[in-house]
Amino acid sequence: MKTHYDKIMKLQPATSRVTSLRYLLDNVNKHLRSLQVLGQDIDSELFVSILWSKIPHDVLLQLQLSFCVNNTWSVSKLVDMLNESVIARERTEKKSSFERPKDSQFKGDNRQRPFSASFAKGGNHTRNNSVPAFIVKPETKKSVKVLGPKKTCRYCQQSH
Repeated sequence: MKTHYDKIMKLQPATSRVTSLRYLLDNVNKHLRSLQVLGQDIDSELFVSILWSKIPHDVLLQLQLSFCVNNTWSVSKLVDMLNESVIARERTEKKSSFERPKDSQFKGDNRQRPFSASFAKGGNHTRNNSVPAFIVKPETKKSVKVLGPKKTCRYCQQSH
């Protein structure tokens, strides 16, 4: 029992980084579950203040804003809300990691580059991309001989 109390007391305070918050949360949960199995009361105000000292200020502010002012904190409520905050931060980090790579990451690479604004503005290019195929050039007036019967357009019923 004493070991779990000591380990919780000696945990380093977390930083605002998601990995640091996740590490703190996982370790706190591990030791609190162990103490609970050993029959210890983990919902004391002492644990709340210990955990409070391990959480960074910006995360505490976020937790306070989402928690009703008149309620008192319990260890289980603090851990649950911290868990929700960490999960939200992990999801946000995942979404931001799906951003498109920059063109500079493809230097010397033979794979197709993502479409860039410099191409649309007529910048220098070393590859043949399919975008120029969409540029329509005005046709010159030439007589075109149609072999076989004249066909009519299925939309306007005219011959073109």
